[in-house]
Amino acid sequence: MAFTIRRLSGQQVYLVRGEGEGHVGESETILDELRRLITPADQAGVLFDVRALRYIPTAAEARYIGERYGDVGATYGLRMAYLAPPGAAFGVARSIEIMSGLRGAVARVFTDEDEAMAWLREGRRQAGRTERKLS
Repeated sequence: MAFTIRRLSGQQVYLVRGEGEGHVGESETILDELRRLITPADQAGVLFDVRALRYIPTAAEARYIGERYGDVGATYGLRMAYLAPPGAAFGVARSIEIMSGLRGAVARVFTDEDEAMAWLREGRRQAGRTERKLS
């Protein structure tokens, strides 16, 4: 598998890192593992880092990935950041972001890791403020 998944220390953020070759079939394996690790109550963030991935999905594959990730993201309340290099990979990640959003997920594409992490952390702070207001 071209992807690894781990929880970042001290955070409710999971890092999904792609390296080398990959293929669209791995997306279901990634989703299965995220569903195993995360519950909807976690309000977790997920950083999909595809900067070192050589595989670039086709338009149809990007639509499929976006729809599947969007369904899981919306169901589990995930905040999903896609970290991609400029160029074709960024464009494909942007398509996945749009498709995910159409399914109700909160997603955004970045080229800078610090910006992506700040965005994920901001989502956690906003969720915490909402929970306190409702209490």
